[in-house]
Amino acid sequence: MKTPPFMIAFLTLLMISAQPLPDQEGGWRGELEEDYQAVLKATRNVLALHRGLALKWRDKGHLDDLIELYRRDLKEKPSSGQLRYALGYALLLKGDPRSLEEAAEHLKKATELLPDDPLPHYTLGGLYLLRGDPKTAEREYMECLRIDEKFHPAYYGLGKALKAQGDLPGAERAFLKAIELKKSWAPPYYELGMIKLEAGALDEAEGYLKKALKYNPSLREAYFKLGQVYAEMGDDEEALRQYRLGSRHGGYTAASLLELASIFKRKGKTGYAIQALKKAIEIDPDNARAHLMLGDVYYDRGDVERAVESYKRAMELDPKLKTHFL
Repeated sequence: MKTPPFMIAFLTLLMISAQPLPDQEGGWRGELEEDYQAVLKATRNVLALHRGLALKWRDKGHLDDLIELYRRDLKEKPSSGQLRYALGYALLLKGDPRSLEEAAEHLKKATELLPDDPLPHYTLGGLYLLRGDPKTAEREYMECLRIDEKFHPAYYGLGKALKAQGDLPGAERAFLKAIELKKSWAPPYYELGMIKLEAGALDEAEGYLKKALKYNPSLREAYFKLGQVYAEMGDDEEALRQYRLGSRHGGYTAASLLELASIFKRKGKTGYAIQALKKAIEIDPDNARAHLMLGDVYYDRGDVERAVESYKRAMELDPKLKTHFL
């Protein structure tokens, strides 16, 4: 069976990242050049290898240095689809508006220079999603599938684009198709779990999220969403346990704790809500929304003094919240 390009990229990243940086000052430059030349000499899965290279050097804090290497060589080989793609992907990883604009130009050119490869279209689709343009992203994912109807990541991307446009049935069909083509891939299970949770289909949400964790036990957000499923079901201790499990893979996030607290608050579980909100504030002390919600929970419990303290802090952080009390 042909190894998916994304798996090649991931394995390459792991192998390269496992090598320590040289101890001598500036030694990373030699390592970067060595990695770069090794990828340029590759003859198979080249675009995926460039993705792995960019991910590695982003994590090492030298993505801009890799970008300069791509710019240097692209001046000599402006018709290289591989270099166009690699530079576009590296700029996409930077994520700022100016870099995204330039990334789009290079990726579009890569689609012209590499007309039989779905990966440039797939990456363009992700870029358009980042820019809040799911309709154009949808077209790019459809172009992926025109090139290769079994390119399972394109169905996943298509599902996200359709979901962003409010077409939940279409998104669900796309995610299921991705699973049909790659049963052991966690992301579409996670997205289906999200759809079912939002629809209140808790048993189905639980099943999909458990599948996501089966295939990727490090998927932190899946633990958090599963915790929210259990909170909706009324199994509060299991909800907290899932959050603790998720926190082992990168810590808690204030946003996810606020989501959990909101469920507890709606269900009248004020003690659990306070527990989640205090943890959120510990992580992000300047989160005005967390202080505001904590004030609401204290007020619901009849603890006016603590409610006022939380409200004051919320308004100090965001004066616009005064409208909450009008």
